[in-house]
Amino acid sequence: MVFPLTKLNKEGTLLNASHSYYTEEYAQRMCSLYLTDELSRDETGKIKRTYRLHASSDHTEEMAFAYGGEEYD
Repeated sequence: MVFPLTKLNKEGTLLNASHSYYTEEYAQRMCSLYLTDELSRDETGKIKRTYRLHASSDHTEEMAFAYGGEEYD
């Protein structure tokens, strides 16, 4: 699945992922940032879901990690 990300603050570090019916090819053309989910098996055979961040422009590691630093109680 593809989850387009929209900015929720002016700095662009607080993002909201929304469900979509986009193909990945469409998201590549139309979205500056989006997530895709991937299923894989861990070493015990259990299926786990991970999310991969995609960006239309190059990001440094520091820029990519800026999106994930918020915690909520």
